[in-house]
Amino acid sequence: SVTQMHAMLRMALRLGADLATAFAQVNDQLAETLPDSRFVTAFVGLLNLPTHTLHYANGGQSPILHFQAAERRFARLKPTSFPMGAMPLPAPKPLASAALAPGDVLVLASDGLYEQEDAEGRAFGVQRVESIVQAEAEATLDTLAASLLQAFDTHAPAGRQEDDLTLVLLQRLPATTVTPLSQA
Repeated sequence: SVTQMHAMLRMALRLGADLATAFAQVNDQLAETLPDSRFVTAFVGLLNLPTHTLHYANGGQSPILHFQAAERRFARLKPTSFPMGAMPLPAPKPLASAALAPGDVLVLASDGLYEQEDAEGRAFGVQRVESIVQAEAEATLDTLAASLLQAFDTHAPAGRQEDDLTLVLLQRLPATTVTPLSQA
C-alpha cells in the first residue's frame, strides 16, 4: 500500500494538482481500495528553497521533530490529518508550514525508531532522539544518522527489530560569513 500511495501521489502531482489536493485525492483513493482496518501514515512536503519554508501535509506520521538550532530546542510538526485511507476527506485540508532557519534539522522517522523496545521493554523514545540530535547538532547529517542508528542498534535486543525503520534528515546549512577579498 505504500508503493501504491507513492504511485498515486506522483500521478496526481504530474497531472497538475497542488500538494493539498493531491494529498486529499490519494487519501480518498486509498479509502476506497484499502481494507477497512488498513491505512497509511505519510508525511509529504514541498520545500521552498528561496524562503527555506517547508509546506507539508502530515497524515498521522508523528512525531516529526524540528530542531531549532538558534534556540537549541525542538518543535514537533503535528499531524494535519488522520492516517491516509482511514476515511475520505470532504475537502483538501490546508497545508501546514515550518520555516527552517540556519542550522535547523528536521527529523522524519517511522515509529519503528521511536517504539523499538530494549530487552526490558523500554521504548527507544522521542527524548533519546532529541538528545542525540542536540549532541550532534554541529555534525554532518551522515554523522547524525550514524549516531542515531548506532544508538538504535545498541538499544534493540540483538537481532530483534520489531518494525520497519525509516529515517530522513533534512538540514538547512548554518549561515556562513563571507569575507570580501581585499582590494589592492
